[in-house]
Order: sequence, then C-alpha cells, then structure tokens
Amino acid sequence: MISQSTSSPSSFATRWSARVFGAGTFSRTRIWAAGLSALVVCGQGFSQGTAPDSDAFAPTAPEIPLAVEVAALEHAHSDPTLAGSIAFYGSSSIRLWKSLAADFPGCRVVNCGFGGSRLSDCLLYAKRLLAPLRPAGIVIYAGENDLANGVEPEQAMSNLQSLLKFVRANYPKIPIAYLSVKPSPGRKKNFASFRRFNHLAEDYLKTQSDAQFINIGAELVDSRDQPRTELFQSDQIHLNRAGYDVLRKAVGRFLANEGLRPVPPAAVVASAKVGS
Repeated sequence: MISQSTSSPSSFATRWSARVFGAGTFSRTRIWAAGLSALVVCGQGFSQGTAPDSDAFAPTAPEIPLAVEVAALEHAHSDPTLAGSIAFYGSSSIRLWKSLAADFPGCRVVNCGFGGSRLSDCLLYAKRLLAPLRPAGIVIYAGENDLANGVEPEQAMSNLQSLLKFVRANYPKIPIAYLSVKPSPGRKKNFASFRRFNHLAEDYLKTQSDAQFINIGAELVDSRDQPRTELFQSDQIHLNRAGYDVLRKAVGRFLANEGLRPVPPAAVVASAKVGS
C-alpha cells in the first residue's frame, strides 16, 4: 500500500526513481520525475494502455515501482532515432541483457524489459512502450513471473495470446519470436507449470504466421534434463553472461532467418539504458 504521509507525489516518485534506477541514473530522470505524480498516485498514466477494462490487467499498489520503470522506458523511447528497431520486450531476463547491442552488432536493438513484469503487464504497457519504436521485429520473454507466482499455465497462455494478438493487430507484417520459459534452478517447484505452459505456447505459435517459438530450455539443461546451474547468476533465477550467450545464438538464428539484416554501423542504436 501507499503510505499516507505529508510527502508530495513527486517526492514519492523521486524516491522510487532513485531506488529502482540508482543514484547514477537518477539525474537523467529528474526532468520527468515530477510528471510521474499522476502515474504513480492516480494511475492516470495508464490511460494510453490498450489492455481490456479488466481488473485482471490492472496494476496493484506493490507494482508502483514497476510503473515508474515503465515511465522511464517510455521517456527513453521518445528518441525518434529508435524507430524501426528490433524490440526485446518482457521481464527482467530481458532487462538484464546488458550486452544486447554488442551481441547483435550492426542491428538496431532496443531493450524494452522491465523487472518483475508479467504477461498481463506486458499487454497493459505494450502500446506505450512499443508504439514509439515502430519495431521491425519483436523478441519476447515473459511468463515466468506469472507461473512462479501461481498463475495457472492456461491463464498465462491466455494472456500470451492476448499480447501476441495485440502485437499482430498493430504490426501485421513484422516477425515475432517468443522465448520459452527457462528452467531456472531456483524455481524447480514450478517446473511442471513451466513445461505445461511451454507446450501450450509452442503449439499456439505454430498456428501463427511470421511468429516463432524458440525453445531456449534445451540448451539450459544437461544430459539428465537438469538445469545447468553454471549458466545462472547466484540467485539461480537470472542468467549470467554464459547463459545470455545461449540466448544470443538462438535469437541470432531467428533474426538471420527472418532477414533482419544489420544496418550500417553509423546507424546502430544501443539498448536504452534505464537502470542497473
């Protein structure tokens, strides 16, 4: 809950900006922090979203920091030079992909990840974060947080379908890749849900044009079908550099197959950096 205090709304947003993004990035957000008052306290910033008028898609009070992070991304994406980029969209497994631009040299890539997000959040914020980019392609990783927090695979799949339908309705000709939910060692208790969801997602993606399900899990497990812990950070949930190298190869094949050729070096745009 938001505590009742004498602090101004903009002060609240400022404190969360510093906490979420760190002091080093905070100076870059100062010019828009005051404008987050309506977004953080009143939720007016959600008016640009396109999600259904359902409480199932409405952010709750604990997600206010997520809303601040989204606002920072939206601000960064206002840069017109980012138009026509390949958007990497989803949760913290995207946000923490710090080597994204280096992993795909010569390609315009933009990191649109926001930590802790669920598929329902990705749907809610899709218009605000993707529309300014007018993406040439989209790579999505989301769903793990949903399942890890008890959402049933069928409900998570319904949310993924809604997100993919939104993307296709607004960007009818671009290629879309969905990365399978990874077998994070720290979430072994959820593996049955992960497997069920991945099967549903793979079957659905097979019915969609210009869309591909990328099974990253096959490279993240050993010969005994156990998670390769050396590919994960100490929290055993997020990938380390070696883990992201697995994603780099898989996504690289997708981009090559879809003809998303590199752009001239002078036109390369690095991922928007909005926090650590």
